[in-house]
Amino acid sequence: MKIDNWTERFAGTAGLPRPVQDRLITVGRAIRIKAGEVIFSPTH
Repeated sequence: MKIDNWTERFAGTAGLPRPVQDRLITVGRAIRIKAGEVIFSPTH
């Protein structure tokens, strides 16, 4: 699956400067996780 600009889907990344969004699009990747799984927390 190809997502052209996934950074526009999230308030935190949509507000970033375009060069930063471009970098995230280039090096970032989307993953699937189970419902309820924690990605970010004080222990991660």
